[in-house]
Amino acid sequence: MKSKHVIQKTVSAILFTCAFLAVHAQHDTLYIMKGGVITGKYNIVTELDSIVFYRPTVQSANSITDARDGIVYQTVKIGNQIWFKENLRATRYQNGDLIPNVKDDMDWINAVSGAWCHYDNDDSYDGMYGKLYNFYAASDPRNLAPVGWHVSTLADWKILIAHAGGVDHAGTKLKDTINWIVPNIGATNETGFSALPGGLRSYRDGWFWYLGDNGHFYTSTPETPICPWSFDVDYMRTMCAQDRGVNTEGFSVRCVKDDNNQDSISRGYKEWNISRSQFIPGAYRTNHTIDGLNFILKSGDSLTINDVTVRKNNNQFFAQRLFLSGAGKPDAGTYKPTTKAVSFYVSGQSIITVYCLSTSATVERELILSTENNSLYTFNAAMSSYSDLNGNTVPVQTYQYTGGPEQLYLYSPNSSVNLYCIRVDYISTN
Repeated sequence: MKSKHVIQKTVSAILFTCAFLAVHAQHDTLYIMKGGVITGKYNIVTELDSIVFYRPTVQSANSITDARDGIVYQTVKIGNQIWFKENLRATRYQNGDLIPNVKDDMDWINAVSGAWCHYDNDDSYDGMYGKLYNFYAASDPRNLAPVGWHVSTLADWKILIAHAGGVDHAGTKLKDTINWIVPNIGATNETGFSALPGGLRSYRDGWFWYLGDNGHFYTSTPETPICPWSFDVDYMRTMCAQDRGVNTEGFSVRCVKDDNNQDSISRGYKEWNISRSQFIPGAYRTNHTIDGLNFILKSGDSLTINDVTVRKNNNQFFAQRLFLSGAGKPDAGTYKPTTKAVSFYVSGQSIITVYCLSTSATVERELILSTENNSLYTFNAAMSSYSDLNGNTVPVQTYQYTGGPEQLYLYSPNSSVNLYCIRVDYISTN
């Protein structure tokens, strides 16, 4: 069988030249050249059965062009998040792998891998309502979303709903005002999210239901191995409800732009918000690193990320926490903790901001910031019942670090603390 090579080239420059030289005589070889230099060659008989070119993902202020298929999606900024304002229509994962279009009812309900369909298997619905995906597709690590985006998580939706006024009234500010059956109670689309009533495909029999009166949206977050989290809006309700789906239901999908922490370094800061999509809920039982934030653990201990009631500080919203269960213990004779701690690198003088709370509603606790050889600062972890006059439910605390390049450690020495976010703002020394 012929092996398949997919040649993909994404070019960010304004102009480039790519020349191909095919030698027909006896070699049947495809040469790839750039600047007069051969950068690759393939035997077109034994090594190739297709060549696929993807255009680069193009983004403007209010839209994105998906490099996989050229589809242009309108986008909207809500709070600090940038969302698709229409339903996803992709038929490939980010790596180019095709997602099967499953039309047969029995094949749909028995699927054990990613699949999509149109409502009623009618492709005329694609432009308005997008596609319906099962959860295997929505949660596949190959990523259903375009490059630079991700399928919305449980935390993304909880933050969105908080911006839209809370569960009971968020539906009014999220629903499109035109494409629903009446009465579409309360719909204003104040956020610009433009939630659409794309209906669903049943996991019981593969039948289609509720086009025009319900919009059901998968998150990429599972509650259990067979029950993923989802959200729905309804023409007869003002709320946006969190619900449990089934892996083989067909729901719509919305995407959220990745919060590129790496790019933030060039802008003078780095931030680890535990509600971001790369912080996947669950118990971590071995040393682990997420975007430069290191989890320090010894055998038998764990650090846990889980979803919580949304908390806020001004325009920062938090829907997940890192549970530091206390008893972070330094090595003898040092201040370097050996377990139940996090660490991160700073390149020099900086302002370190921490958002945290005690897990207790009646007792304050603390987080220690240290280097390997010195204790630097103690952050107060206010009681979990904290609330100020501005409606903030997580306090913000800062420490000015004046040292040089260093690995810093953060841990609770005694009792449990919820950590929501760490931010490092670098101080220019020029």
